[in-house]
Amino acid sequence: MSFTNLINNAHYGIMNILYNKGEKIMKKILLISLMASLLSLSMTGCIAREVTQDVMTEIPETTPVTKETTTVLSDTAPETLRVSPLPQTIDINSLPEDCTLFASFEYGDLNAEENTLSVKVYDYELFDMVDISRLGEGDTIVLSGEDMKINSIERNDMGLITINGGLEEGGTYLRTDDNTVYFEVGMSDVKTYRELGEIVLPLSPDMVYSVEEEYGEEPVIYSLEEFKNIPEERFSYHPHYTKIQVENGANGCITKIEIRWVP
Repeated sequence: MSFTNLINNAHYGIMNILYNKGEKIMKKILLISLMASLLSLSMTGCIAREVTQDVMTEIPETTPVTKETTTVLSDTAPETLRVSPLPQTIDINSLPEDCTLFASFEYGDLNAEENTLSVKVYDYELFDMVDISRLGEGDTIVLSGEDMKINSIERNDMGLITINGGLEEGGTYLRTDDNTVYFEVGMSDVKTYRELGEIVLPLSPDMVYSVEEEYGEEPVIYSLEEFKNIPEERFSYHPHYTKIQVENGANGCITKIEIRWVP
């Protein structure tokens, strides 16, 4: 073998050894590089997830936006009054010791043998003057248990109040005697009476029957017997002009029957 061949073979052997060692080194380098890449990708994914979670956590919850509505209050209707009569003070089942009552009776109500008289008792409704002074259009007044809405109201200097055109137009009239109350009146300024009930009372032997036969004149006085002898056609009495005086209450008796002149 020549020297040249010997050198070449030696060189080839050395290169082969280096190549084999280099291959192993390269493989190690590639393996390390691959592992580093995988580790980097893994960390990047974790970081990305953490960042995403942080971002989702930090985003505040949104509240739905609602359109504000403004309520416009309409003008409220003015307050209206409802005026009722003052409480009734007469109880026919518990009359005061001495009282005067508006009454009506007919011929058949008289028991001449037992000296008793069955009478229907009446009264008229009274209204507080202050309440009446506040009444106006649109208010309501209660008359005999029925509501009357006031469409028109007029007042004069004589204390007369005309509601809804007066009786002629389906309304009514109110009047006062300047004693802090008003009451309903009809034609000829007659009070409007309402029935409270019926009661039978004895006639006192000393009963007086007083009749105002002419306006402004002294009444004519009759006895019980004269009263009992009045003809049937004339024996009709109404609360507009008839009053009875009772003593000792419901257990008492009629001591006077008073007839007022009316036109």
